Amino acid sequence: MMKRGFTMIATLITVVIILILMVVLMKGEGLGGDTVDMRKDGLGKTTMGSAILSAKDTVCQTNLGQVRQALEAARMSSTDGPPQSITDAGLPQTDYVCPVGGEPYVYDPASGKVHCPHPGHEKF
Repeated sequence: MMKRGFTMIATLITVVIILILMVVLMKGEGLGGDTVDMRKDGLGKTTMGSAILSAKDTVCQTNLGQVRQALEAARMSSTDGPPQSITDAGLPQTDYVCPVGGEPYVYDPASGKVHCPHPGHEKF
């Protein structure tokens, strides 16, 4: 009488398949040897690391948008002209630095423009 169920061979094959998938995810390479798109800052070399940094890039874009809106509101409510410092926007201190690299945002009071100095964030 034959027993039904997993054999040792089927279990080993399953374990090997799972290990191959883990290596592909952790290393960031596909089966053809192609790697994850490289970032300008050189970070995020694995698939999961790239996804995390992509989310932080979105947070940086959102922070810059909020800082710009707050500075514009401060400029409109003041008769003295544009704010002289980025902290005059009145936002929490965490909104004035890039979440990826930790660099403080650069503010030019003459033009009223704010940008992120982190590599790859030039278009934010």
